[in-house]
Amino acid sequence: MRLTKFSHACVRIERDGVLVIDPGELSEPAALDGADAVLITHEHVDHLDVGALTDALAARPQVRVFTHPEVTAKLGDLRDVVTEVAAGDGFEAAGFAVRVFGGRHAEIHPELPRVANNG
Repeated sequence: MRLTKFSHACVRIERDGVLVIDPGELSEPAALDGADAVLITHEHVDHLDVGALTDALAARPQVRVFTHPEVTAKLGDLRDVVTEVAAGDGFEAAGFAVRVFGGRHAEIHPELPRVANNG
Protein backbone atom coordinates (compact mmCIF):
# COMPACT_ATOMS: atom_id res chain seq x y z
CA MET A 1 0.00 0.00 0.00
CA ARG A 2 1.15 3.54 -0.72
CA LEU A 3 -0.07 6.54 1.26
CA THR A 4 0.59 10.05 -0.09
CA LYS A 5 -0.23 13.22 1.84
CA PHE A 6 -0.99 16.20 -0.38
CA SER A 7 -1.40 19.81 0.73
CA HIS A 8 -3.80 20.64 3.54
CA ALA A 9 -6.35 17.84 4.05
CA CYS A 10 -5.90 15.63 0.98
CA VAL A 11 -4.68 12.03 1.25
CA ARG A 12 -4.25 9.48 -1.55
CA ILE A 13 -4.18 5.75 -0.77
CA GLU A 14 -3.08 3.27 -3.43
CA ARG A 15 -3.19 -0.51 -3.40
CA ASP A 16 -5.18 -2.40 -6.05
CA GLY A 17 -7.20 0.79 -6.53
CA VAL A 18 -6.71 4.50 -5.87
CA LEU A 19 -8.73 6.23 -3.15
CA VAL A 20 -8.49 10.01 -2.67
CA ILE A 21 -9.80 11.73 0.45
CA ASP A 22 -10.70 15.44 0.59
CA PRO A 23 -9.16 16.89 -2.58
CA GLY A 24 -9.98 20.50 -1.80
CA GLU A 25 -9.00 23.82 -3.33
CA LEU A 26 -5.79 23.92 -1.26
CA SER A 27 -4.64 20.55 -2.62
CA GLU A 28 -2.78 19.72 -5.80
CA PRO A 29 -5.17 18.66 -8.60
CA ALA A 30 -2.74 15.82 -9.43
CA ALA A 31 -3.99 14.03 -6.32
CA LEU A 32 -7.01 12.98 -8.41
CA ASP A 33 -4.97 11.52 -11.30
CA GLY A 34 -6.07 7.94 -11.84
CA ALA A 35 -8.47 7.96 -8.88
CA ASP A 36 -11.03 5.16 -8.69
CA ALA A 37 -12.99 6.63 -5.77
CA VAL A 38 -13.11 9.91 -3.86
CA LEU A 39 -14.26 10.50 -0.29
CA ILE A 40 -15.45 14.00 0.62
CA THR A 41 -15.81 14.53 4.38
CA HIS A 42 -17.59 17.89 4.20
CA GLU A 43 -18.40 20.89 2.02
CA HIS A 44 -15.72 23.39 3.04
CA VAL A 45 -13.54 24.44 0.08
CA ASP A 46 -10.38 23.17 1.74
CA HIS A 47 -11.90 19.65 1.48
CA LEU A 48 -13.92 19.97 -1.74
CA ASP A 49 -12.94 21.45 -5.11
CA VAL A 50 -15.90 20.90 -7.43
CA GLY A 51 -13.97 22.18 -10.48
CA ALA A 52 -11.04 19.80 -9.99
CA LEU A 53 -13.40 16.94 -9.28
CA THR A 54 -15.40 17.71 -12.45
CA ASP A 55 -12.20 17.74 -14.51
CA ALA A 56 -10.99 14.45 -13.00
CA LEU A 57 -14.32 12.75 -13.65
CA ALA A 58 -14.37 13.97 -17.26
CA ALA A 59 -11.21 11.89 -17.76
CA ARG A 60 -12.45 8.93 -15.67
CA PRO A 61 -16.26 8.76 -15.67
CA GLN A 62 -16.20 5.47 -13.73
CA VAL A 63 -14.96 7.24 -10.57
CA ARG A 64 -17.37 7.06 -7.63
CA VAL A 65 -17.70 9.86 -5.07
CA PHE A 66 -18.77 9.03 -1.51
CA THR A 67 -20.02 11.85 0.70
CA HIS A 68 -22.66 12.98 3.17
CA PRO A 69 -26.12 13.72 1.67
CA GLU A 70 -25.77 17.42 2.57
CA VAL A 71 -22.69 17.65 0.32
CA THR A 72 -24.41 16.06 -2.68
CA ALA A 73 -26.37 19.25 -3.38
CA LYS A 74 -23.07 21.16 -3.72
CA LEU A 75 -21.85 18.79 -6.47
CA GLY A 76 -24.27 19.89 -9.22
CA ASP A 77 -23.91 17.70 -12.30
CA LEU A 78 -21.71 15.22 -10.42
CA ARG A 79 -24.67 13.94 -8.40
CA ASP A 80 -24.99 10.93 -10.71
CA VAL A 81 -21.68 9.49 -9.50
CA VAL A 82 -22.32 10.11 -5.79
CA THR A 83 -23.04 7.48 -3.20
CA GLU A 84 -24.41 9.16 -0.08
CA VAL A 85 -23.00 7.89 3.21
CA ALA A 86 -23.43 8.86 6.85
CA ALA A 87 -22.22 7.86 10.30
CA GLY A 88 -22.63 4.13 10.86
CA ASP A 89 -22.40 3.17 7.17
CA GLY A 90 -19.82 0.77 5.84
CA PHE A 91 -18.89 0.33 2.18
CA GLU A 92 -16.06 -0.51 -0.21
CA ALA A 93 -14.32 2.19 -2.27
CA ALA A 94 -11.49 1.40 -4.70
CA GLY A 95 -10.95 -1.92 -2.93
CA PHE A 96 -10.73 -0.40 0.55
CA ALA A 97 -13.20 -1.15 3.33
CA VAL A 98 -14.51 2.14 4.72
CA ARG A 99 -16.54 2.78 7.85
CA VAL A 100 -18.15 6.20 8.36
CA PHE A 101 -18.11 8.15 11.61
CA GLY A 102 -19.18 11.70 12.19
CA GLY A 103 -21.84 14.22 12.88
CA ARG A 104 -21.42 17.98 12.62
CA HIS A 105 -18.25 19.96 11.92
CA ALA A 106 -16.71 21.69 14.93
CA GLU A 107 -17.62 25.33 15.37
CA ILE A 108 -15.29 27.63 13.44
CA HIS A 109 -17.02 30.87 14.38
CA PRO A 110 -20.35 31.49 16.16
CA GLU A 111 -21.77 33.21 13.06
CA LEU A 112 -20.86 30.40 10.65
CA PRO A 113 -23.26 27.47 10.33
CA ARG A 114 -22.01 24.04 11.32
CA VAL A 115 -22.10 21.55 8.44
CA ALA A 116 -22.34 17.77 8.17
CA ASN A 117 -18.94 16.16 8.63
CA ASN A 118 -18.01 12.53 7.98
CA GLY A 119 -14.88 10.88 9.27
